[in-house]
Amino acid sequence: MNAISSKLAIAVILTGCISGGAWAGSRSAMNQLSGGHKFSAKLPVPKAVRVKTKRKRSGGGNCAAYAGIVQREAQSQGVSASLVMSVIRAESTCNPRAVSPKGARGLMQLMPGTARGLGVRDLNSLFNPAVNIHYGVKYLKQQTSRYGNKMGLAAYNAGPKNIHTRYRNKETLGYLGKFGYGRRK
Repeated sequence: MNAISSKLAIAVILTGCISGGAWAGSRSAMNQLSGGHKFSAKLPVPKAVRVKTKRKRSGGGNCAAYAGIVQREAQSQGVSASLVMSVIRAESTCNPRAVSPKGARGLMQLMPGTARGLGVRDLNSLFNPAVNIHYGVKYLKQQTSRYGNKMGLAAYNAGPKNIHTRYRNKETLGYLGKFGYGRRK
């Protein structure tokens, strides 16, 4: 393989790494460029991003990219799309690969047990924005229908079993403050 083919093969590999799902296509292109040499190296799958919930996070993902999915799911469940977007910003700062220290996953930070209860079979699918928003909106609708908006958000954050014991804790009160339910002075 000459120097130009070698550099081109490396560029194809890097392009496959950056695009995330194009590894199989870039491997066959590499095999053609290399004059028949078969490449069998496998690249590692990127790990989920850990997000610490107590630290203020700046930036985050592009929330506008999920507006269509949010609008469709919110309308189908009868939930305000702006409330869903606010939950996504509060939970994951629009990062679809976010994982909390307690194990909540994806844009709407669904816990594995909650997701299974909602019908999710493959927990890795929670990193798919469409799947996460679908089940997150479904869960948000359950909690707000049962408890009303303020307590429903508290139940979404702390869990329905903890709503009465953890409702007054600092974390849940801070979470409610993100939605305009702060303490009155």
